[in-house]
Amino acid sequence: ESDARALAESLTAVGRETGLKTAARLTDMNQPLGRMVGNAVEVNEAVASLKGDGPSDLLELTLALGGELLILAGAAGNIEEAQRRLHGALASGAAYEKFREMVAAQGGDLSQHRPVAPATDVVAKTDGFITAMDCEAIGQSVVILGGGRWQVTDRIDYAVGLEMCVRIGDEVSAGQPLLRLFASEIAAEKVRDTLQEAIVIGPERPPLPPLFIDRIVP
Repeated sequence: ESDARALAESLTAVGRETGLKTAARLTDMNQPLGRMVGNAVEVNEAVASLKGDGPSDLLELTLALGGELLILAGAAGNIEEAQRRLHGALASGAAYEKFREMVAAQGGDLSQHRPVAPATDVVAKTDGFITAMDCEAIGQSVVILGGGRWQVTDRIDYAVGLEMCVRIGDEVSAGQPLLRLFASEIAAEKVRDTLQEAIVIGPERPPLPPLFIDRIVP
């Protein structure tokens, strides 16, 4: 957290010194934001969120950051007004339509099907509570599946990824899915053990990590 705070303070200071209104939010990174990790699966989740059907934590953070932008740009006088405008854009479909226009302007078509690889589950080996997640291991597993690059010449497989089925603090039973892998069976076996270890199960429910830690303004 101290490193994140130092970075946020440095970035907002640079903004101030160059005459830009700047703010930063320190947020929880102890578990993935939303449910999806990957390429096509994250785009699908973003589209669902713009249509009002996304994960609550993703929506909450997006609204908070969007609110900061509206205030900094002078388009809203306070966070309450900013939130009303953002909720209105989601409810009316204007937010989704603007994203569709942005994609089209870059030669894309949001209505086209985005293929996702076959699904297979990684399940809990024991009963208990989700106490921690190794987000670095989760992210690297997606790269191993082909969803990212180790070097610039690597080819990305946009169809692979994973879906988080649990959150920190959830109670689970042996055999219950912890996450869902989208990959071929051969590729999935390369990361199954790593992902099993990345989601820690303990005997007691841990304190739930707050999504927002602090707001940094210069």
